[in-house]
Amino acid sequence: MTLNGRMTVTTAVACVLVSTVLLPLFTNALWFVIGAGAVIAVAGAGALTRLRTLPVSVCLAASVVGLLLYLNLIFEVRHSLLLVIPTPGSLSRLWHLAGTGLHDANRYAPPAPACCCSRPAGWASPPC
Repeated sequence: MTLNGRMTVTTAVACVLVSTVLLPLFTNALWFVIGAGAVIAVAGAGALTRLRTLPVSVCLAASVVGLLLYLNLIFEVRHSLLLVIPTPGSLSRLWHLAGTGLHDANRYAPPAPACCCSRPAGWASPPC
């Protein structure tokens, strides 16, 4: 395995391991399996784009497309062409699902101050 391959695997494993910290916050672990699949999809797309020398924008677009295909496969397979290819209907449903998730995350966010003024000694504190 090349250095890039090892780095990709290490980064993917680190992302999945860090997400295990959130396991006690949820009632079931299905989100963890879906999140691990998303990490694998993005890592796989990134590994494929590094097989050839490509511009960074192409690598980024390939990662986004890989994640989009994975999310479409997981959440909107019934509305996809041949159960894989996103359609305008499946993409709009994914967009709505993302909006609902962002709304819920903002709605159930814990209250926190907008500015944290306590800093370690010697650090400049921002004005509150």
